[in-house]
Amino acid sequence: MKTQDLDSTEKKHGVSRLIVVVLIAAAVLYGGSYYCLSRHGYREADRMGFKGFYFVAPTTRINQSLNRMLLGFYAPAIMLDLIIGTGRYPASEPLLGLSP
Repeated sequence: MKTQDLDSTEKKHGVSRLIVVVLIAAAVLYGGSYYCLSRHGYREADRMGFKGFYFVAPTTRINQSLNRMLLGFYAPAIMLDLIIGTGRYPASEPLLGLSP
């Protein structure tokens, strides 16, 4: 009976460790991808003279949709970046298709 209890406890610890490893990997991937995409957006914004940044240049409606999805996905990271003072606000979308 004690051997079964040990096996059960070891399995629980193994599953717990796996969950922790997966969560840490997900957090590292989330933070790393945010950092790379946002800093690329900052460089592009600086090059164009914009105050805000885009994750994806909103030159088409599809890119605008992708940029909106990324803004939603990375909203917690954007807020944290702004709170600690190293981030920028996202830029507003341009109005495509309007004649001058």
